[in-house]
Amino acid sequence: MSTWKRIVSLFRPTALPGWVAIMWAWDVLGHVHLAQFVWELGIRMSEWTQAHPSILLVLGFVWLAAVVCWPDIRHCLPTLPPTIHERLAAIEADRISTLAKTARILEALPVFSFVVGGLQSLSYEARQSLRMFDEIKDRYPASDVARMPFSSVWRPFAGTAIQDEAVRDGVKWARFLESHIEDLNVFCLRAHLPTTGDWEQPELYVYVGQWRTGHADVSADLCLRLLRDHCQRLASTQARYAACFAADPSASPTIS
Repeated sequence: MSTWKRIVSLFRPTALPGWVAIMWAWDVLGHVHLAQFVWELGIRMSEWTQAHPSILLVLGFVWLAAVVCWPDIRHCLPTLPPTIHERLAAIEADRISTLAKTARILEALPVFSFVVGGLQSLSYEARQSLRMFDEIKDRYPASDVARMPFSSVWRPFAGTAIQDEAVRDGVKWARFLESHIEDLNVFCLRAHLPTTGDWEQPELYVYVGQWRTGHADVSADLCLRLLRDHCQRLASTQARYAACFAADPSASPTIS
């Protein structure tokens, strides 16, 4: 409790007996002549009280000290029930905490929806890319597309007519995967996320980035493994982010 609240407690109804005792004792001592009401009440008290005003004075100060120090005294008396003011303060504090938590959730909800929705869309694209290459591998096992998926050997120049069905399907898959990686980079920029990290597959990005200009000696099995690992990373990242949001909605979206 702050010092100001402790001082304010001196002017609550619970402090009235202390003030009355002090005023009464002071009047008996002859130091207060304006508190006539104290005298009218004191005249009905016993002669012992009038004979020992110092005791009443001490009791008044003790009462006021107890009012000020009551929050500390209560820790030594845990069996006492809380007062009305304490119960109201507890209810108000709980209500404020609930409203603040709700406000943080509502404030973070748009960001959460964007991140989770974006990861879900990227996960779908990654799975679709995996299915497309798996079909190419099954349908054209002897083609260069299946044997050297990340090589520029089989990729035709722009504007070239494609007669081979394997190459045609390979070009569709390659363009889809390149578009997926580009979407992933844009998502990272918009969500203020790192473009590199444990949640991404750097080896796959290197092969895609050098696809049109170089020859990567990557087998079909390795390509499938990279694509599957990429799908798993995106799925686990989405689940981990949702769990972090459920634990602390006010936390900033961080993916590592």
